[in-house]
Amino acid sequence: MELFVMVGQLVLSLGLAVLVGSFLLLAVPVSARPALSISPLVILGSVLAVVAGAAIPIFQIAQALTPRLSFTTALETVLLTYRTGLAWDFTLLGGVLLVVIYALFNHRSERIFQVAYLALTVFMIGTIAWASHASSIAPIKGFVGDFLHLLAAAIWVGVVVVIAWFSTNTANWKPWLGWFSPVAFICFVTMGLSGFLLMDLTVPNYVTGLSTSYGQGLFIKQLLMIPLIAYIVINSFFMKRWMDARKLDPVPWVRAESIILIAIFAVTAFFSHQAPPSSMVMEANVSKLSAFFLQAPVQNGMELSLQLGVGTFLFTGLALLFGGLVVTAFIKKAPLLAGGLFSIAAVASAYMGLMSGINIV
Repeated sequence: MELFVMVGQLVLSLGLAVLVGSFLLLAVPVSARPALSISPLVILGSVLAVVAGAAIPIFQIAQALTPRLSFTTALETVLLTYRTGLAWDFTLLGGVLLVVIYALFNHRSERIFQVAYLALTVFMIGTIAWASHASSIAPIKGFVGDFLHLLAAAIWVGVVVVIAWFSTNTANWKPWLGWFSPVAFICFVTMGLSGFLLMDLTVPNYVTGLSTSYGQGLFIKQLLMIPLIAYIVINSFFMKRWMDARKLDPVPWVRAESIILIAIFAVTAFFSHQAPPSSMVMEANVSKLSAFFLQAPVQNGMELSLQLGVGTFLFTGLALLFGGLVVTAFIKKAPLLAGGLFSIAAVASAYMGLMSGINIV
């Protein structure tokens, strides 16, 4: 069931991203973006992914209630009384409206229709944020943080994914980069700030939280920013200046960036449904990775601390080196695979650097 929940979260995130990216790009003048070929089936499939992915936690809760209630009664109870169920009711409403309106007017190219589709998608993002764990902890602060985080991620990832996999040429690539680069920067900052806001609600002690699967997943997600930033530099700075002069094909490099973004979605799907860490170590919640690095018996009530040593600085330096080599691989026209291997090495080095400095207090 846990794997099913994680896959559902991943397809939900990708569905939202494709919807936001598609409608946002189609609302932009043709002269300010590459040509796109997006099948109506992709749009309808994305809506289905969002609605179905958001429904999985409902079945999870209903299953937990079945020892006391029949499954049908439990499902009805969740849909009508639980925050998760009520939020999904509105997610379904937004999805149905989007499908109906899109089916009737997808042949129309006026911008007003793209804006309407986009507004319904943003409404669905709002319903999902309302059902989030952070929103249940702090109704206003948690909802705002999760909504901004989801929206910024959907805009950034969605536009990159749609351009990477649904563009039919590289015409107007520079005009697209001209407006999307600052938009992506705003999304990056918004995700960072909202991420810290959410982390403040769910992770009372970051270092001690690394003992859990939730903390490990959050940490790996943040480390993936190292190669991501390298590809952002490549696609936003170097590609804009050298694409014509060096006759570069930008599509493979944008696809590489999209793969890292999807990997971040996958890691998020993994840890977001794990038990959030407490301010102290709990034996039952210690991950196997953490236990391997700690190499000492772990007991309830312990705390972890970060002690910077030679190993930490060495591996951190290697992480920065490998991150720089991703950009160097592009400059030297190395195979795309080289950039991918350097990306993996950068994340692994940064992970080893911090985990080697974790100790039990």
